[in-house]
Amino acid sequence: MTRPRPPAAKVHDHGAGAFGAELLFLIPAVAAVAAYWAGTLSSRSRGWPVHRALLFTAGVGAVLATVLDPLAAGSHADFAVLAAAHILAGMLGPLLLVLSRPVSLALRTLDVVPARRLARILRSRPLRILTFPVTAAVLNIGGMLVMFRTGLFTAMQDSQPVHWLVTFHLAAAGYLYTAVLVGRDPMPHRAGFYFRAAVLIGATAAHNILAKTLYADPPPGVPRAAGETGALILYYGGGGVELALVILLCRQWYISARPRGSTTPRCITSRLSTCGRGRAAGTRTGFNDHYTPGLTADRRRHLRLGHLPGRTAGGNGSRGRRPERAVRHAHRIWKIGHLPGAGADTARCCAGRVPADSPAARPG
Repeated sequence: MTRPRPPAAKVHDHGAGAFGAELLFLIPAVAAVAAYWAGTLSSRSRGWPVHRALLFTAGVGAVLATVLDPLAAGSHADFAVLAAAHILAGMLGPLLLVLSRPVSLALRTLDVVPARRLARILRSRPLRILTFPVTAAVLNIGGMLVMFRTGLFTAMQDSQPVHWLVTFHLAAAGYLYTAVLVGRDPMPHRAGFYFRAAVLIGATAAHNILAKTLYADPPPGVPRAAGETGALILYYGGGGVELALVILLCRQWYISARPRGSTTPRCITSRLSTCGRGRAAGTRTGFNDHYTPGLTADRRRHLRLGHLPGRTAGGNGSRGRRPERAVRHAHRIWKIGHLPGAGADTARCCAGRVPADSPAARPG
């Protein structure tokens, strides 16, 4: 008399009715993609790159494919397919979504009131806690550990809604983790590069250790061969995405640390004497964005009189103010170092370039 063999992992039935339920996920996915493309093609986007819209579409498609057949049915029957679905939903899809920068596009194309509400959400305390790198890493790696090493794995095989919830958590936690580390969207509470690099190294090590333990000890009910194949997919497939994160983080770090060149303006007198954002006599007035090669876009933006104190009700820095007063006011700002990059060298340069008989040369 032979002893009964333990039951294998239960394969969830994805029949016609089940596919109809999963088909409902197409509604929010198509709506999100359509909204992104509408924002990209709108006049407010100001030349938003089309390749980011393609990245967003690919990211939504990668996440959506994990809850639709045939990948959804295969993930219940084969652990290797489940590992591939995990890479798509929790790592590759979120990376593509983060590279598309949806928050920046929303802030650029939304009306004033919705954009301000979104900005308040970005500055809120709950989001500050969620965007802390350690919190994001724990939600991401901890969710994987709970999925593979607890009874949640069996519940995913038995219940389709549980599978949907786990997939949603993987996608949301993966997006949060990726955005915190390498995202370019506005994030008021972003941590420094050293701390983010340390968290990335620790999370990568934890993910690799989890894959190795799955190789040595597959989840309950998973055949040995399928467990080893799935663990290899997690290890090498996840390693490829993690390597992309390392490259992106190092690239941002390099760009932020490299020298930006001289921040000394050529001459501010002639620019300030006709400063304004309108047009007069068929010629363009105001600061030229290229008058200082070493200045970044943010610094050039602050140099415009429209952003300096003392603007008139008309909104133009030169309207309602005599040109010599505008020159003297801007020279004083540069002299005391209130603008980025202003210092003693800049003050001496400006003082040397302002004519001696100019009102700007006299003390304020």
